[in-house]
Amino acid sequence: MTFVLTANLPFARDNVAPAPALHADGSNFEFRMFFEDGSRIADADTPAELINLLSPGYSNIKDENLKLELRIDLARSVQSLARAVTLANMSEEDSDALADWEWDVLNFGNGGVDDAQDPFGWGDGTGTLGEANPDLVDFWSAKTPLILLETSYAPFTDIIRPISSLGDYYISLPNMIWLRPQAELSLLRSLSEIGYITFGQPSEHPTED
Repeated sequence: MTFVLTANLPFARDNVAPAPALHADGSNFEFRMFFEDGSRIADADTPAELINLLSPGYSNIKDENLKLELRIDLARSVQSLARAVTLANMSEEDSDALADWEWDVLNFGNGGVDDAQDPFGWGDGTGTLGEANPDLVDFWSAKTPLILLETSYAPFTDIIRPISSLGDYYISLPNMIWLRPQAELSLLRSLSEIGYITFGQPSEHPTED
């Protein structure tokens, strides 16, 4: 494995992030990730190397099913943190606008027997939360976002994916945010979308005259 770690000072006055690291031949690394609140930068050629920095030991696993479990565990950890931040920062207006069943959906899986699960079965508020019903589509129109794992729903399980009132359920929307641990690259991109890391491909290093 080849990657480069660089310290960063994101909260320093006039901070400018260090330029992307380069291979010995002057070529770019394929990917760049800011993590640990932006205090560290990793330049690497594979998503697995970056995930290993977020989930130590990941790169040593050969079994693909075990690697998927580790990615799901990482996504669950980020999901739990993001849920807590979302609920803590909710405005009084948004809180008052939520129906009791919407509160139940938002808090599903936050503890007790439902721990480490994503919500399902609520329909439009008339369904039974936590009971799968193939004839019922879960619909979310509240402003406060649901933060969900794609691997909790079809085609990865038999549970039908919920739908946002804002549109296409294949992308993250303001009121329905998806974490995607089913593949390494999709996980990193979704963690970046939610703000846990900043991930992307560095700009090409300029050619000197």
